[in-house]
Amino acid sequence: MPQSHGVRNTNMNIRFPLIVLLILAGVFGCENSQNIDTAEIKVKWEALYTKGGCLTGGQHWGPGTSEGSIFRKKEWKNFFEISPKFSIPFLAGRIDSKIETNVHVCPFHMASEGELAVYASEHILKQNWFDSDSHYKELAAWSEKRDNTLSPVTKLMLDDAYAKNELRSLFLSKVK
Repeated sequence: MPQSHGVRNTNMNIRFPLIVLLILAGVFGCENSQNIDTAEIKVKWEALYTKGGCLTGGQHWGPGTSEGSIFRKKEWKNFFEISPKFSIPFLAGRIDSKIETNVHVCPFHMASEGELAVYASEHILKQNWFDSDSHYKELAAWSEKRDNTLSPVTKLMLDDAYAKNELRSLFLSKVK
């Protein structure tokens, strides 16, 4: 009898940590269930900008952005629903890209991938780069330029390395 009692005790000693481990994996695994692979985001992103369309003046976020903007379409709304914890770092990594997309910044030019990443980030975060606080000196200077012109300055701003760094910092600070 003492041996069978020892066997049961050993089984119980193994089961308890295993049960605790499974419970912890279930609790902490919930956060990972929202995880999306970067490659999956990239595929969705490239499909959107390859398909193209027009921003119709609704490139920046706003409660009343143009009804005709591609950002109002279902596939863009689905992209915007990806957790900012994953989409914003991905888009921040695209800011340097000068690849021309099939998305038109009406009535001016075709958006670069970097420019489109900025606009998409604004819509995801519901905040425009030019509304950032005074901590971002380069963005404030570009915001002033934006206020004094009729043409979009985001594309020009992306040639400014300091401004790009502040954009990344601004967007990434919103998802920490």
